[in-house]
Amino acid sequence: LSRGDFSVFFTRPISLGLLIAAALLVLIVALPSIKSKREEAFQEE
Repeated sequence: LSRGDFSVFFTRPISLGLLIAAALLVLIVALPSIKSKREEAFQEE
């Protein structure tokens, strides 16, 4: 339908909302892992 044009994902409100929600979910899942690795890397021995 879009003939290879990816701008349809950013111009349609529903698509944009779903992309933002997916990005937020990825951040929410990844942040605890990143935080624990940072604490482990900066831990003084």
